Amino acid sequence: MRKLVSYLIVISLFLIFSGCSFRQDYEDRLSSWIGYPEEKLVAKWGVPTSFYELDGKRYLTYSSRKNILWDGEQPNDAFVMNLHCTLIMVVKDGLVESWEYKGNNCY
Repeated sequence: MRKLVSYLIVISLFLIFSGCSFRQDYEDRLSSWIGYPEEKLVAKWGVPTSFYELDGKRYLTYSSRKNILWDGEQPNDAFVMNLHCTLIMVVKDGLVESWEYKGNNCY
Protein backbone atom coordinates (compact mmCIF):
# COMPACT_ATOMS: atom_id res chain seq x y z
CA MET A 1 0.00 0.00 0.00
CA ARG A 2 2.90 2.33 0.75
CA LYS A 3 4.29 1.87 -2.73
CA LEU A 4 0.91 2.72 -4.22
CA VAL A 5 0.80 5.95 -2.23
CA SER A 6 4.38 6.72 -3.33
CA TYR A 7 3.44 6.14 -6.97
CA LEU A 8 0.42 8.39 -6.63
CA ILE A 9 2.51 11.16 -5.06
CA VAL A 10 5.11 10.96 -7.83
CA ILE A 11 2.44 10.96 -10.55
CA SER A 12 0.63 13.88 -8.90
CA LEU A 13 3.81 15.94 -8.67
CA PHE A 14 4.63 15.19 -12.29
CA LEU A 15 1.17 16.27 -13.39
CA ILE A 16 1.27 19.43 -11.31
CA PHE A 17 4.63 20.56 -12.66
CA SER A 18 4.15 19.44 -16.24
CA GLY A 19 0.45 20.20 -16.46
CA CYS A 20 0.99 23.92 -16.84
CA SER A 21 2.90 23.60 -20.12
CA PHE A 22 0.58 20.87 -21.43
CA ARG A 23 -2.42 22.99 -20.52
CA GLN A 24 -1.04 26.09 -22.23
CA ASP A 25 -0.19 24.14 -25.37
CA TYR A 26 -3.68 22.65 -25.44
CA GLU A 27 -5.34 26.04 -24.95
CA ASP A 28 -3.13 27.59 -27.64
CA ARG A 29 -4.22 24.85 -30.08
CA LEU A 30 -7.87 25.49 -29.23
CA SER A 31 -7.45 29.25 -29.60
CA SER A 32 -5.87 28.77 -33.03
CA TRP A 33 -9.33 27.61 -34.26
CA ILE A 34 -11.02 30.93 -33.42
CA GLY A 35 -12.20 32.54 -36.66
CA TYR A 36 -12.11 29.30 -38.66
CA PRO A 37 -15.22 28.00 -40.41
CA GLU A 38 -17.22 25.30 -38.65
CA GLU A 39 -16.85 23.06 -41.71
CA LYS A 40 -13.05 23.04 -41.39
CA LEU A 41 -13.28 22.19 -37.70
CA VAL A 42 -15.61 19.26 -38.36
CA ALA A 43 -13.51 18.11 -41.32
CA LYS A 44 -10.43 17.98 -39.05
CA TRP A 45 -11.98 16.76 -35.77
CA GLY A 46 -14.90 14.73 -37.07
CA VAL A 47 -18.58 14.90 -36.20
CA PRO A 48 -19.14 16.20 -32.66
CA THR A 49 -20.55 13.96 -29.95
CA SER A 50 -23.51 16.34 -29.73
CA PHE A 51 -24.51 19.91 -30.50
CA TYR A 52 -27.22 22.42 -29.69
CA GLU A 53 -28.21 25.86 -30.86
CA LEU A 54 -29.19 28.81 -28.69
CA ASP A 55 -29.41 32.54 -29.37
CA GLY A 56 -27.84 32.28 -32.81
CA LYS A 57 -24.90 30.20 -31.62
CA ARG A 58 -24.11 26.55 -32.18
CA TYR A 59 -22.34 24.62 -29.43
CA LEU A 60 -20.36 21.64 -30.73
CA THR A 61 -19.52 19.18 -27.96
CA TYR A 62 -16.68 16.69 -28.22
CA SER A 63 -16.55 14.19 -25.37
CA SER A 64 -14.18 11.40 -24.50
CA ARG A 65 -14.23 8.97 -21.61
CA LYS A 66 -12.10 5.97 -20.74
CA ASN A 67 -11.17 3.88 -17.72
CA ILE A 68 -7.64 2.75 -17.00
CA LEU A 69 -6.81 -0.07 -14.65
CA TRP A 70 -3.80 0.82 -12.51
CA ASP A 71 -2.16 -2.39 -11.29
CA GLY A 72 -0.21 -2.26 -8.06
CA GLU A 73 2.37 -4.69 -6.80
CA GLN A 74 -0.10 -6.28 -4.40
CA PRO A 75 -3.53 -7.65 -5.43
CA ASN A 76 -5.33 -5.01 -3.34
CA ASP A 77 -3.33 -2.13 -4.84
CA ALA A 78 -5.21 -2.12 -8.15
CA PHE A 79 -7.74 0.62 -8.88
CA VAL A 80 -9.55 2.12 -11.85
CA MET A 81 -8.91 5.69 -13.01
CA ASN A 82 -11.85 7.36 -14.77
CA LEU A 83 -10.53 9.76 -17.41
CA HIS A 84 -12.83 12.18 -19.21
CA CYS A 85 -12.88 15.40 -21.18
CA THR A 86 -15.70 17.53 -22.57
CA LEU A 87 -14.77 20.24 -25.07
CA ILE A 88 -17.31 22.73 -26.38
CA MET A 89 -16.55 24.80 -29.45
CA VAL A 90 -18.88 27.80 -29.82
CA VAL A 91 -19.77 28.75 -33.39
CA LYS A 92 -21.49 31.99 -34.43
CA ASP A 93 -22.27 32.93 -38.02
CA GLY A 94 -20.46 29.79 -39.20
CA LEU A 95 -17.15 30.69 -37.50
CA VAL A 96 -15.58 29.36 -34.33
CA GLU A 97 -16.01 32.10 -31.73
CA SER A 98 -14.75 30.55 -28.48
CA TRP A 99 -14.20 27.30 -26.60
CA GLU A 100 -14.35 25.80 -23.14
CA TYR A 101 -13.41 22.46 -21.68
CA LYS A 102 -13.62 20.51 -18.46
CA GLY A 103 -12.37 17.17 -17.29
CA ASN A 104 -9.27 15.41 -16.03
CA ASN A 105 -7.96 14.16 -19.40
CA CYS A 106 -8.13 17.10 -21.79
CA TYR A 107 -4.47 17.99 -22.25
